[in-house]
Amino acid sequence: MVFQQFRQVFMILALSTLFLPASWANSINYLIYGTSAEPLQIVEQEGRYSGYITDVVNEVFADSGVAVNPVLKPIVRHKAAMINGEAERWIAYALNSWRQQTVWQNATFADVELLPYTLSLGYKDLGIWPPPTPAVDVNTLAEKGVVWIRGFKYPGTGQFSKTYGFEFQRAINHQAMLNMVEADHVRYFMEHAPRMKYVMKKQGVDVAEYDFFSLADFVPPTSITLLMSNDLGEEVIALVNRRLQQMADSGRLRVLAKPYGL
Repeated sequence: MVFQQFRQVFMILALSTLFLPASWANSINYLIYGTSAEPLQIVEQEGRYSGYITDVVNEVFADSGVAVNPVLKPIVRHKAAMINGEAERWIAYALNSWRQQTVWQNATFADVELLPYTLSLGYKDLGIWPPPTPAVDVNTLAEKGVVWIRGFKYPGTGQFSKTYGFEFQRAINHQAMLNMVEADHVRYFMEHAPRMKYVMKKQGVDVAEYDFFSLADFVPPTSITLLMSNDLGEEVIALVNRRLQQMADSGRLRVLAKPYGL
């Protein structure tokens, strides 16, 4: 039954390419946010790329006649180019909470959510018994320290740090962030827990030695989707939304997320 469902969705995706306008440009720039986007975007050796978002984007444009051109830059540089109109014909992943920002007049958010996204504080289990309640005292964050990825922004995190009187320390990527906690330079790292667990396993760190404290009560949860420049044209944007909806309805998005623990 599952095989038949996947076969049907792939047939639909293939048939939809019959209606592609001949005027479409034959390439699209897929923006990869440096080495800090694992496992959504993974920079492999020899210029190869993988990751959940990469797999989704490649499947969206499979058999479409549109070539996907990966462009690797730090998220800060990519986002500045996206906002300032310096990037052309691009697709990237984004938080749905970015919709609150009034800088995306020349871009369109996809209609389909790819992944729920809630921030957590990760920290080493010190083996204290009974465990403290609450597990994390947010009033001590200034004293104990919180590290986050350099260039990452998330609506609500600024107010969170202001309310509890601390500043985020920054790390270049997830491995560096984890190293700061392992070396006891800070007590906590901040990230979506499934995403960080993937990185920890990849680095050989025992996830069981860590606990995760959800920040859902302090920073509003959001979700991940795709964001596209309007110069792609209405037809391409419609194709992306149509194929994402087909993949969501068939369960294909869940299948693609599973190998990455998302």
